[in-house]
Order: sequence, then structure tokens, then C-alpha cells
Amino acid sequence: MAWLRAGLNLLSTLTSNEGRQNRQVLHFFLEIFHTACNHDETVARQKNTDGGPGQALRTAALRYPEAEEGIACKGTAIECSAFKARKKTFLFVGAADIRLKLRESIAEAAKLAAKEPGRYEVGALGWVKVKLSAGEQPPLDLLEKWIDESYRVVVDKRLVAMLPERGLPAVRKIANKRQ
Repeated sequence: MAWLRAGLNLLSTLTSNEGRQNRQVLHFFLEIFHTACNHDETVARQKNTDGGPGQALRTAALRYPEAEEGIACKGTAIECSAFKARKKTFLFVGAADIRLKLRESIAEAAKLAAKEPGRYEVGALGWVKVKLSAGEQPPLDLLEKWIDESYRVVVDKRLVAMLPERGLPAVRKIANKRQ
């Protein structure tokens, strides 16, 4: 954090002075800062979704219209990947659990929570937590169904109207940004 304070002090000095050289130094500093911020998001994404069930859930979540991946609770013990569309988060994927919102399947989730309380938890307002155990494959079919339901419950209804009646949308092609 000391480098951040030093950089902010430099930034305030550069913005108060004029001159081409100062602008170049400022530009260089902003590039470094931007790289550091992106590095943190990449590390968080790798920690929460790379490999195993996290990657399968990430792929399923990003199929939805305008779905984006971000970081929730950055820098805390509960830091996780957050999947949202138009600023409405429908899925949280952490290193050890996932959280999503259900309505129609809440009874099914409650039954599973009663049967396996160490794995499923039903919280307030329909939010469900599913714990991911190392070496144990979660029920991906069920989780994909729940991701679909969570998207439909949380996200703007105009986006939901773009979806088929039920089930995952077709695979969305993500444009290669390095062209």
C-alpha cells in the first residue's frame, strides 16, 4: 500500500504542475496502476473459477445476455467472482461455495438443506448457498438449472424476455479483444 500512497502523492504533484514531461510520467503511472488493478482481478478470478466446477459454472453464467464477471468483496476473506447483468448480480462463485437466488426451486433447496445441512443452506429472501467440497463433484445439472432460475429472478425482465422458455441459452461467442 505504500507504493499506492507514493503514487497518489506523485499524481497530485503532477496534476498541479504543467509540462509535457509531467504528463508522460503521469501516463506511465496510470498504466502501471491499471495493470496492478487488472492483475488483482485476474488472480481473484483464477482463485474462484479456474478449473473444476467453478469453471463450468462460470461458462454457464456467461451464456446469458449481457452477463459479465466481476469481483465482489474484493480484498476480504469472502472475495468471490460475481456474475451480473445490468448491475444485478445473479451468481456469486467463491473458492469454497456458490450463492444464488431462487424462487420456484426454494422448496427443493430446503429439502436438500435438511438432507445435507453441511452442503446446502437456504437463507433469507431466497438466497441459497451451496458449499463446494474439494475432490467432490457438485451436481452440475442442478446448479445450471438454479443459475438459470437465479438469472430469471434477479435480472431485468427485458433481458429475461430474450431467453428461451427454460434452460440455458445457446453458447454465446465472446469476441476476441486482441484483434
